[in-house]
Amino acid sequence: MDVIEYINSFMPLSDGAIEELSSKAKTRDLPNHYLLHKEGEICNRTFYVEKGLVRWYYLNEDGRDITDSFALENSFVTAFDSFFQRRPSRYFIETLEDSVITSITYDDLEETFEKFPEVQKLSRLILIQILEQVLDKNVALQFQNAKERYEYITEKHPDLLRRVSLGHIASFLGITQETLSRIRAKK
Repeated sequence: MDVIEYINSFMPLSDGAIEELSSKAKTRDLPNHYLLHKEGEICNRTFYVEKGLVRWYYLNEDGRDITDSFALENSFVTAFDSFFQRRPSRYFIETLEDSVITSITYDDLEETFEKFPEVQKLSRLILIQILEQVLDKNVALQFQNAKERYEYITEKHPDLLRRVSLGHIASFLGITQETLSRIRAKK
C-alpha cells in the first residue's frame, strides 16, 4: 500500500492536503542494509515503509548493536529522539531487506502542518499508534520472562521470525541468542 492509501486508512484528507503531501514525498528503492539515518546526526526525514523491512538500533557502551524496534510494511519510522526535538540521535536506521521507502523532510512536514491542520491531526493519530506499540514492548520487556517475550513476538509480529536474523530478534527481546535458541527448541 502506498503512503497516500495508508494515510487515508487512518483519516481521509482533503484533496489539497493529499496533493501537498504527494508533491513533497520522495519514494526510493533501497537495497538491503542501506542506512537511512546515522547516530549522532539530526534526523531530517520521517520514513514510510511501503515494501521491505527496517530496523532501528543503537550501540551500547561496549559497541554492541542493540535492536530497539522494527518497521514492517505500512509503518512509519524515524529517529524519534531527534526528528521532533531537532537534536542529534543515538539511533541508526537501516533497511533489512530491499525496500521501497517514501520520506518527507522535517521542514516540508512543518510547512504542510501550517497549510493543512488536518495533517497535524493525522500525525497525532499515527504517533498514538506508534506509542501504543512502544508501550506494549516495554510491558513485555519489564514484566515478562524470556519465553513470554518470545510468545509476544510470535503473536504480534509472526513475520519477523522468518524475515529477521535470530541475533536481531534476541536483541529486540532483550535476551541472548542462546536463550532464544533454547526457547525455540522447546516449541
